[in-house]
Amino acid sequence: MLLVLETPAGKKLLVQGLGKHDKVNTLKHKIQLEEGTPPTSQRLFAHSQEGAKLEYGKALGDYGLKDGSTVIMLHPHGMRV
Repeated sequence: MLLVLETPAGKKLLVQGLGKHDKVNTLKHKIQLEEGTPPTSQRLFAHSQEGAKLEYGKALGDYGLKDGSTVIMLHPHGMRV
């Protein structure tokens, strides 16, 4: 699965190599490798699930994420910069 990540600065990144059974922590690790943002500073929300916050331990499929879905990362204090 390929996900589109929108960063707090409005930059869009493609995150590849995930499946619906992969956990949110796997996504956060991939984001850290690509963007350099530590998982503890990532607040991720599923664009497709009315802004549902992605929680550790849950599968990406639990949020209805599929190929091409957008995930939004907010600043740790809840705002976009």
